[in-house]
Amino acid sequence: MDAMKIERAVERLERNLPLRRNQMNLPQPLRRLHQAILRHYLQHGNAPRASELDYAGVCQSAIAKLGQEKIIVLDSSGAITGAYPFVDEQREFRVVSEYGAVNAMCAFDALAVSSMFSLPTRIESRCRLSRQGIAMKQDGSVITVIAPNTQVFAA
Repeated sequence: MDAMKIERAVERLERNLPLRRNQMNLPQPLRRLHQAILRHYLQHGNAPRASELDYAGVCQSAIAKLGQEKIIVLDSSGAITGAYPFVDEQREFRVVSEYGAVNAMCAFDALAVSSMFSLPTRIESRCRLSRQGIAMKQDGSVITVIAPNTQVFAA
């Protein structure tokens, strides 16, 4: 995939899901809540329950506001099921760090984790055609394919 295709894909993603803009428009307490949710995902591999966020005096309406702004994903009961780049349900991409493993929403999200948290990661997935395992190490902008030990091509 050439750099122009990647740039266009990122622009489409930002247009359709303006996550950064939405987060920057939040009041500071809601930004801190969002960051706490992301840290919990990274450290525990799943979303925090509302009771796990109560230490910060967070109420359900704050979580609902993050859901309305499309910064987190809520189920029909209002429970957190995702916070970009993480998701509770198993998806194609899994990110492993010193804290353990967590599911990423998509390939772009999996690639964002190392830079977001300034830590080395391992991204695991499978080829959709051959079902062969694919693994990459990432440390910031440096990505190394470690499995398979042959060249990998993007469609």
